[in-house]
Amino acid sequence: MIDGNYFLNLHDINYRHMQEHMASLYGKNKSLDFRTNVNDVDLDRCTRLAEGLPLAKEFRPAWDVSLLSRLGFTNIEIHNIDADDFVYDTAYGPMHTPVHFGLCARLPMSNRIVNIHDAEEDMAFLNDSFDKGVDSINETWKILSNRDCVKLLLSLYVADLTASQAAEILGCSYSLASHDLKILIDSGFVSSRRENGMKVYRLEKRGDIRHLCHLTMMVNNERTSDR
Repeated sequence: MIDGNYFLNLHDINYRHMQEHMASLYGKNKSLDFRTNVNDVDLDRCTRLAEGLPLAKEFRPAWDVSLLSRLGFTNIEIHNIDADDFVYDTAYGPMHTPVHFGLCARLPMSNRIVNIHDAEEDMAFLNDSFDKGVDSINETWKILSNRDCVKLLLSLYVADLTASQAAEILGCSYSLASHDLKILIDSGFVSSRRENGMKVYRLEKRGDIRHLCHLTMMVNNERTSDR
């Protein structure tokens, strides 16, 4: 996909300065839109319409990456295809004002087109890919099927804990709580650090836990509505 921040100058002062700078270099109304406007379209009217569109206010491709990530795309590539680069100074250092960009994104299983009717190697590829995916999912759900692990994850979502506090929450021995915490650390859900001589555990994947809770609520609601 090729797209750009074509109307961000209407809402952002730095993009406005960039547009004024480009006009001073190349002349006003020398853009491709003006040069190819063979039907005398009222481009000012287009600009007025665009000013009220929600996407005209978004910084792209940051907006695109955020949306695609939430949709499950993991292989996202961005290429700046501007002919000119306009940079302005900020308190955080120099910032660029990208206008034109190319974006390529794929879902995890979409890197290859599989013909399930003809080619044996395609079926073998599909089998192998799903086996790896199933193993990974099984490992995660094995942890989430452990009631104490889930209780710890929800508790850690609220506050960092020591093993003693975890044992108190679970109503079990210190060694059993430490065992469950080790499972969560090995899975990447939890990390630990030393603080005032004590080992403190904290949740690493807050977003994942939030999504799991939302998914559970959605499934429960769907199940209830189907009855």
